Parts: sequence; C-alpha cells; structure tokens
Amino acid sequence: MAAAEEGRAVPGGVIRSNGTPIRAMVFVDGSNLFYDFYGQEQSLTEKVYGPLWMISREVNWGKLPQLIARNLEEQILATQGVQRLVDVTRTVVYTSMSRQTPRNSARATMFTHMKERTNFEVHVSENTNNQEKCVDIALAIDMLYYALQDHCDLVILVSADRDFVPALKRIRQAGKRVALGIAGGRLDARWYLNRDLHCQDFRPVMFEGFLDELVVPKIRGANNVHRVNELDGNSLINEDSRGSKSSSPLPLGRPRSTSSQSPRQRVGTVVRTGRSRSGNGSKQNNV
Repeated sequence: MAAAEEGRAVPGGVIRSNGTPIRAMVFVDGSNLFYDFYGQEQSLTEKVYGPLWMISREVNWGKLPQLIARNLEEQILATQGVQRLVDVTRTVVYTSMSRQTPRNSARATMFTHMKERTNFEVHVSENTNNQEKCVDIALAIDMLYYALQDHCDLVILVSADRDFVPALKRIRQAGKRVALGIAGGRLDARWYLNRDLHCQDFRPVMFEGFLDELVVPKIRGANNVHRVNELDGNSLINEDSRGSKSSSPLPLGRPRSTSSQSPRQRVGTVVRTGRSRSGNGSKQNNV
C-alpha cells in the first residue's frame, strides 16, 4: 500500500494494512436465490430491468462471491480502519428440482450455468411431491462442520431464510464471523434487522448494491458468440447466422435465435419463471 494511502483518514482513524486474509466460505440457498432473481412475484431483476430482462441480460453467477467479499472488505475498512482481504476459498450451492423440471427452464438453466461456468460446488437433489426436503438441513450442517473444523474464518450465507438463525448463532459462538447476502426488498427477510438475534457480524450485503455488475448484457459478437465459461475466456461456442453450430453443444437453457422465429416465439423461449413458495413455508420446485 502506498504511503499516501496508508495515512488516508477514515471514520475512527487511518487505514492500517493487515496482510492476513480472512478465509471465507459461501453457502448458497439455491432455491431462495432463484426466487430473488426469477420468481414470478416481482423478482429483483424484474423490478429493475423489466419482465423481459432475460432476453438481453444474464446473471454472471461467478461474480457473486467476489462482489459480496468486496462489500465486506469495504465494511471492515469503514468501521475498523483496517484493510483486510476477504478470500473466498469455496462456494457451495444447495437446491433441488423435480424430475419433471424442463431442462430449458429458468431454474434448470440457472444451476446448469453455475455448474458449467463457475467453480461452485452445486448439490441438486430430487424433490418429493414438488416440495424441497432436507436441503436446508444439509446446508446448515455443512456450515457448522466447516466452521467448527476451522476450514474458514467467515461464513457467508446467501439466503433470506430465518430457519438458519440457530446455526448462525452456533457458528458465532465458535468464534467465527457470519455475514448475509440477500435481496433487500424481500419482505420476508426483515428478520435480519433484529440485532437481538446475534447472528451476524456485518451489515447484510444487499444485491441491489452491485446488481449492474452481476446482471450483465449478453455477449453477442458478429458471429453470435456466447460465453460458456466465465473462468476461461477461451471457451466459446460459435453459431453462424443460419443457426448451425460447432461440435460443442450449446449450454442448457440457451434458446437458439433463428430468423424463422417470431418475436413472440423468441420471448416465449426465454421467459420461464418459477412458482412462489407455498403458504406453509415449504419450497415448491415444479418448474
């Protein structure tokens, strides 16, 4: 760090450099995240970009851990005057789908992209009677295990589900830090404002704060080039103007754009959303 930056004033003092990174693991409640971005009841993306946002934009899921980590680094700097690196060593996603879920649905496409385009570890179980079973339990147990086994210093939970509060409390009691990543507009997530729960060490990281960096324009070149791997910029698939393709298959859920389709047909192939949660709190995944 430059000397001038070392002495820059911040609330409560000056910046002090600490070279020890904070080891972080991100645990994602996949179904909760899906409804934040693709739910029919005014999802975050629909509110900002409109109901047909998937035609021109896509979510770069590989950026999500980095953006959350950056926000937490800024919070540490602002409150403690210390510059610390939040090093995300692992991101694990937990979700489920019905056996009848169409492969080109928004839900299937989201988790396929997470598997193929990022280094996330994605666990997809088969739901029963359109209800998600044991997924939240698996997530909570893994959070506790990795924290108690000292595999991380900071647990980042991406979920608005209050059911994780007991696990988050235990993690903090073990001397680990806890942070939340959520969509701030969700009315069912206001529990995080209750400081008496003692289940977090930072202000919740709101997706709204970096949405334009996460939901990006689809990459289309002269030959309709699509990015299929966000970690390797050389992994590309080319389609010519007639819709023919190279030997590599298209990513699941990517509708093929052809001149024979009408605008209404093209919209229909892209806009697929999931159902909202059922009234009893169980998660329905029959899209």
